Amino acid sequence: MEQKKAPLDLGLKMLENYKIVRHNEFRFISSEFGFVNSFIKMEPSLFAFGQPYRIKEGRIALVKQGVARVSINLIEHNLQAGNLSLMTPTSIIQVIEVSPDFDMQMIAIDNNFLPISEKEDFFTYLLHHQRNILLSLTPQEHIQLEKYFSLIWSILQEPPFRREAIRHLIASLLYNIEYIAKHYNQMKGERLTHQESIFQQFISLVNSYSKTERNVGFYADKLCLTPVT
Repeated sequence: MEQKKAPLDLGLKMLENYKIVRHNEFRFISSEFGFVNSFIKMEPSLFAFGQPYRIKEGRIALVKQGVARVSINLIEHNLQAGNLSLMTPTSIIQVIEVSPDFDMQMIAIDNNFLPISEKEDFFTYLLHHQRNILLSLTPQEHIQLEKYFSLIWSILQEPPFRREAIRHLIASLLYNIEYIAKHYNQMKGERLTHQESIFQQFISLVNSYSKTERNVGFYADKLCLTPVT
């Protein structure tokens, strides 16, 4: 039986000096914010297929073309053109396979980079109120979000780094995604079952505490459950 691989940590600070793309014009990486303008330009050594990674920061991914099969927090998804994926910090991501033409844009944001003081973790807040971390966008929504990505990328090309402009554009992008997700769920008329809600909370807790907590009682207490004895 093949032994399961332990997740490797992946964060912006690790990638600052990493050659993640063949040409610098396709990426911007700092310790608190990252933007990859083309996945297809990334070096193959960045991700090993089948290797799970625990991402330190939240991610927003907009698929431009092709298809990818990925696992996000143990749930398998097919990403294709017109999809948007929002992943919370500490999520476990595993790339299983991609088509030769697969391409996407991705933004990585440290939570402290966001100009939002009311919520301790905006990514977690947003996903706890939505079922879908993967949205199938309408053509109009896709064009609209592409414009967000294009504007952010354009501003990143202008020296010096316009930190406040980028921070507030990212916040606006996240709020717009929240509106789209709410409408998406209303149209599908779907709600999380109690079991699905517990499972999502459990996965989130495991991602956050698995390095220090191995006791079932710890997670049961966090979920207000009585462990089976």
